[in-house]
Amino acid sequence: MLKSLLLNASLLIAIGTLFNLLYNLRRKSKLLFGVLVGILFGLSAIAGMNLPYQYAPGIFYDGRSIILTVAGLFGGPVSAAIAVVVASIYRITLGGPGVIAGVASIIGPALTGLLIRRYYNNNPLNYSVGVLFVAGFLGSIVMLASQTLIIPIPSGWNIVKQIWLPVMIVFPVATVLLGLILSNEEKRIHSEQLLSREREKLKLITDNVTDVVWLTDLNFRPTFISPSVSNLLGYSVEEYLKLKVEDLYPPEILMRINKWLNEELAEDKRADADKNRNRIYEIQQYRKDGSLVELSVNVRFLRNEYGEPVGLIGVSRDVTEKKKNEKVKEILYDVSRISAAEIGLVEFASHIHKQIKSILRAENFYIALYDKETDLYKFIYHTDKYDEYVVNEPVSLKDGLTDYVRKNAKASLISRSEDEKLREKGVINLVGREAVIWMGAPIINSSRGEVIGVIALQDYESENAYTEDDLRTLEIIASQLGLFIDRVKILEELKIAKEKAELSDRLKTEFMAQMSHEIRTPINIITGSMQLIMDELPDKKNPEIEELFDSINIAAARIIRTIDMILNYSELQTDSYETNIKILDLEEILKKKLVGEFKISAQSKGINLKYECNAKNTRIRGDEYSVHQIFANLIDNALKYTHEGEVKITVTETGNKVKVEISDTGIGMSEDFLKKIFTPFTQEESGYTRLYDGNGLGLALVKKYCQLNKAVIDVKSRKGEGSVFSVLFDKIG
Repeated sequence: MLKSLLLNASLLIAIGTLFNLLYNLRRKSKLLFGVLVGILFGLSAIAGMNLPYQYAPGIFYDGRSIILTVAGLFGGPVSAAIAVVVASIYRITLGGPGVIAGVASIIGPALTGLLIRRYYNNNPLNYSVGVLFVAGFLGSIVMLASQTLIIPIPSGWNIVKQIWLPVMIVFPVATVLLGLILSNEEKRIHSEQLLSREREKLKLITDNVTDVVWLTDLNFRPTFISPSVSNLLGYSVEEYLKLKVEDLYPPEILMRINKWLNEELAEDKRADADKNRNRIYEIQQYRKDGSLVELSVNVRFLRNEYGEPVGLIGVSRDVTEKKKNEKVKEILYDVSRISAAEIGLVEFASHIHKQIKSILRAENFYIALYDKETDLYKFIYHTDKYDEYVVNEPVSLKDGLTDYVRKNAKASLISRSEDEKLREKGVINLVGREAVIWMGAPIINSSRGEVIGVIALQDYESENAYTEDDLRTLEIIASQLGLFIDRVKILEELKIAKEKAELSDRLKTEFMAQMSHEIRTPINIITGSMQLIMDELPDKKNPEIEELFDSINIAAARIIRTIDMILNYSELQTDSYETNIKILDLEEILKKKLVGEFKISAQSKGINLKYECNAKNTRIRGDEYSVHQIFANLIDNALKYTHEGEVKITVTETGNKVKVEISDTGIGMSEDFLKKIFTPFTQEESGYTRLYDGNGLGLALVKKYCQLNKAVIDVKSRKGEGSVFSVLFDKIG
């Protein structure tokens, strides 16, 4: 029995092959196709009946149920009916006691196949392996049931018990095998027919289209391409259609395409998938000459009459120039941005080369600066396939293309033929290896308006390597390079000037320190010696001698005070004074330190020194030394210029400020002098006849110290009535 079943299974494969041959007739006539397929299945059933497993005379079993089930599934009503008639007639002619059951075994599976076909909307392409297995299983059950119900008992039961297991295993599997053969072939022929129809349609509309229209199968193999492919990629239509997919795209692009295709096929299986969706991708594709072209591809699935994807239809547009222009804008912006960065000239040149290489053939690139004193050039950056030059070494490029561009101060794009013409005329000489095309732009010093060098590219292989647009791009880069070189030179000059200024400040500081030492040392010796003399002559002192000693002391103190002021002001002018900001209490500085310090001096002149604080919070943030000096100078001046009356120190609060006022009843100042009161070395009375000593630095120092502590100083004064100085600080808390 097993041998008979295997022979029937082999028959099924042969049926699949014959079915495929007949399928091409379907386009011409569905009725003719149905009739011929019905005859095929009928004859196949007859062949199966000639390879039977015979249970008893007139009772035998074969693969007809498989064939008739598949006839219903794939042939449709016409084919199934004809197959049933042909097979039934033959079975009746064979006769025997099982003839009725045999005819039932023909009709039942055919009806099973038709019912399943109807359930799936007469679309065999919707059959899965599971559906085919179930169809074979049901067809087998129908066949076995007809034996059991029609053949008299116990023969029917005995027959079924003997054959049911192999039948229920082999027959469904055989149905799946034959169904898959027929289903795959139907899908293939459907796809080919659809692609063929689409090719015919597209050919009518794409002959004069500049964009490239194409069709591929689901393996991305081209099946149609519009004639415009010759302009885009350089291939004829015939050449392109013979290419393998690997010949069309770089490996990384092919990986992206396969990934996209798998994702879209997975998306298409979703119930809510948009069957009319299209996608736009940007990819690269090989030209015939091996170069790459940038493409914008609008693509969607090509579907059969059942809505299943069978291929791809797309339109490719050349966006190489568009992408290049976008890249050029990015590069020009980047070069402009980087030209303001704190980098060296060689690093900047290297950056330019890297950017140019992303849009142009720039394996042979250089930047040469010209020295007009020596009439020689120096390459600050040079890379070339053949010519070799040492960077930063002087070299003569006299009358070469580089020199030609410098002299004309104009960018040039020169082909080999133009180069030869210029040499024939004696305009230029050949310097270095001859290039197929050369492109250079002058580097101009913007401040002096003269050409200081040339930036150039050359190619030894393709005369189409550069265009006029590329030349304009190079000109812009050259202008940025010129600005960068200008800036570098200015910064170098500033650095030298700064170093000179720092040296001058250092020398000045050292000089002031030395002068301070040279003056302080003898003064200290004088005052120290004077004190020793006074101590040695206690009995010989008289009022006149004591007055002389006091004069010496006062003069020495005056000299030291003057030196201190000059040194302090020098520190402030050169920004070498180092502040020590911390929390200070103004009342502590004024009342506990300065009032006590100046009290004796005030009493000696008969002046009343008053202190009054009306503020609860006198805490500020400041530098202790400079704050102390502000009020020491103001109180000292008030006492110096007041002969009678009082000097008053008043502390008050106003909002988030604390104000200190120092008022006096002294000689006051004129309105004209008030305008320049804080100017260094300025006094209202000057010359050798002035009544008051001093160097005019005190109030200038006060102003600077106030600025250091973010304090505001103001002055009010009338000649002969006295003055009021007020200092305003930010208070804490």
